[in-house]
This record gives sequence, structure tokens and C-alpha cells, in this order.
Amino acid sequence: MSDSEPTQLAPLAAIRDKERILLQQIRDAEERAKRTVAEAHVQAEAIKQQAEREGLRDAETLYQEGVARAKEEADALSRKGEMEALKLNQEGLARVEEATNYIVEFILPRLGTPVESRSR
Repeated sequence: MSDSEPTQLAPLAAIRDKERILLQQIRDAEERAKRTVAEAHVQAEAIKQQAEREGLRDAETLYQEGVARAKEEADALSRKGEMEALKLNQEGLARVEEATNYIVEFILPRLGTPVESRSR
């Protein structure tokens, strides 16, 4: 070995050392990147599950509000129907006397039934 050989090997050794250091830095960076991606997946899954829970909660709220509105409308229609039925019943009762007089004065005489005169 000559004196020039160790000096030629020194730069090569320095390059190899630098390569080892850079390769280790690359491996470390890859590991950090893998951890970051894995953490991002975990966070994304948590966000997705939270969104699903919130979506279900919102959907249930909208459903309950719709059911309440439908019940209110049904109750209002029912009350309206009852009021109309009561009105018709009252109108019918008010016309019973009129119908009775009509039967007595016009129908029965045509059937041949004698009618007593009524005083008013």
C-alpha cells in the first residue's frame, strides 16, 4: 500500500458514510410518513363515524319534526271535520220541524191520509 491509497480511500469512506446517513434519514422519513398516514386514516375514520352519528341524529330530528307536523295537521283536520259535522247536525235539527210540516201538509194529503188542521 502506498501513501496515496489511504488518502484516496478517505473520500470514498466519507461518501459511504454520507450515503449511510442519507439512507437512514430516508428510512426515518418514510417511517414518519407511514405513521402520519396511519394517524390520518384513524382521524378520517373518527370524523366519518362522527358525521354518521350526527347525520343519524339530524335525520331523527327531522323525522320527529315531520311526525309532529303531520299530527298537528291531522288534529286540525279532525277538529274541522267535527265542527262541520256538528254544524250539519244543527242545521238538520233546525230543519226537522220544517220537514215535518212539509210531510204533514203536502205528502200525507196526497197519500190519502186525512190531516187535522194545526193551529200556529
